[in-house]
Amino acid sequence: MRNERRYLTDQIESLKTKKTRIQTNTEEVKKVAEQAGNRKKALVEKLEAIQKNGKQLQADYELYQARLDKGQKRYAKERDAVEQISRFIDQAKSRRELLESLKDDYAGYYQGVKVVLKNRKRLSGIHGAVAELIQVKKAHSTAIETALGGSSQNVVVADEAAGRQAIQFLRRNKSGRATFLPLSVIRPKSIGRSEHANLQQIDAFIGSGSDLVTCAPQYQKIIDFLLGTVIISKNLEGANQIARHVNYRYRIVTLEGDVVSPGGAMTGGSAKQRQGSLIGRSTELDELSRQIKEMTEKRAQLHKDFSELKNQMAADELETNKIRAQLQKVLDQYREIEVQKREAEAEEKAGQEKYHLLTRENGDFNLEHEKVNARLAEIDQLSVEYEKKGTDLTAEISSLTKSREDIDSSKEALQSEITALKVKLAEQIQIAAHQKERAAQSKAKVDELEASIEALRASVQGIDSELADQHIDEDKLKQRIATAKEAKTALADELTSMRKDREVRQRALADDETMIASRRDTLNRITALYQEKNVSLGRMDVQLDHLLDTLRDEYELTIEAAKEKYTLTMDVSEARKKVKLIKRAIEELGTVNIGAIEEHRAVQERHQF
Repeated sequence: MRNERRYLTDQIESLKTKKTRIQTNTEEVKKVAEQAGNRKKALVEKLEAIQKNGKQLQADYELYQARLDKGQKRYAKERDAVEQISRFIDQAKSRRELLESLKDDYAGYYQGVKVVLKNRKRLSGIHGAVAELIQVKKAHSTAIETALGGSSQNVVVADEAAGRQAIQFLRRNKSGRATFLPLSVIRPKSIGRSEHANLQQIDAFIGSGSDLVTCAPQYQKIIDFLLGTVIISKNLEGANQIARHVNYRYRIVTLEGDVVSPGGAMTGGSAKQRQGSLIGRSTELDELSRQIKEMTEKRAQLHKDFSELKNQMAADELETNKIRAQLQKVLDQYREIEVQKREAEAEEKAGQEKYHLLTRENGDFNLEHEKVNARLAEIDQLSVEYEKKGTDLTAEISSLTKSREDIDSSKEALQSEITALKVKLAEQIQIAAHQKERAAQSKAKVDELEASIEALRASVQGIDSELADQHIDEDKLKQRIATAKEAKTALADELTSMRKDREVRQRALADDETMIASRRDTLNRITALYQEKNVSLGRMDVQLDHLLDTLRDEYELTIEAAKEKYTLTMDVSEARKKVKLIKRAIEELGTVNIGAIEEHRAVQERHQF
């Protein structure tokens, strides 16, 4: 029992040491789990902040993308407007060149007039044809052309001598005839002021022909001579009304070219469109020059707006790309922190599980400690009981030993007395033999002595029996003690075996924990690698989408059509270099003149004309 007590005491010390170590590990594991939980909480807050920032960036991205889309639409619209204006300017310039060529060739003029005008430098005093010297609004051109008729080709000269020289030149060269208007002798014609004032009361009245023509002041009397008495009316009905008002004394021409002649004759109807109108040509040239100037200024302004829009779009695109990059960075950061959060959750969970395991193990140690303490208390109780029983037994044995010694002493005394009595009996018998007379007395005394001897003998036998019984109880006690010791030894052996088995299982548990930690580290590395691959895959998806959008927007191709139609037969770097060179060459070509075909046709018509 003392060995068991010593063993149990050592076991308690070992349990205390292990419990202290487990408590330390438990606190460390708890601290690690709490740190992982705090880190997870911080990561969750960080994720929320990143998500909020991502939403703001997404809103900014959508705003700039909308601005960029709006700018692209406006860009396309203004580009189309610039192209249309450029086409119009090219067409107008082509038309103006054609008209100027016709003007320079005096196309549409009579032969004599054309010869005089072409040789004006050889002749003196030639100012030009009437059609060259006047400007008429487009709305009035038909009426003025009708009013002038062939007079539009009259040649204005300085004086009569100049006219005669020109006529001689035509006659000499047999180049036809022409009418000349000498500035020195021509006198203006006009409608009287009062009559002109009365005509203004009529709604259809527009004005006299000379009022609707613009020219240099020196040629005004020529215009008054030709158109001063010609009245321009809005329509034919108004012309009839005006004719009645002036008693059919003046020539009246409508805006559509109908004519009411002096005396009331009316001329009109459908007139053949005259492509070679001399006055219309000059008017059209002036109009084309004005339109070309306006459109050129408008195109310059559009180019300026276009440039500003391109700069704004470039800035928006730069900002959009910047925000897109920030979004991608935030997304990558979100994914990375998400991985860290999952790792923190896994670490927290593992720490909590290990903490619970250590807590249970600590509870097992407490339970085992309580069992050992209970066993020690039981052993202490048994020791006290055994000690008390041993003391009692020792006292009892001492008492019995003393009693036995007393009995042995009494027995020896009685034996001596018996021996003495036997001797005395023998003496008495011997004496009886000699003394028969005293036999009866001696016999009675002998019987009495024999009875005493039998009583003493019975007493001795009782004492021997009692001593034998006491000897048997002591043997039983010793046997019980030996049995208890054997049971104690068996229990100690069983406890030692169980302790060894527990140590073996603890070592196996430690090996399993080491293997689990190693596999957890491997799992964490694989998880991190998996997340990294996921991030790389996301980036590649974004890059692929961008390339597909570029292929669709810039080349109007799908990836399947591109693979089928344009198989790459050279190195990728060489192909990219070649594409850059082609794009640069296209940009250097500048704006394509879409009106080139029409210009070619106009030039061809001019040459054919």
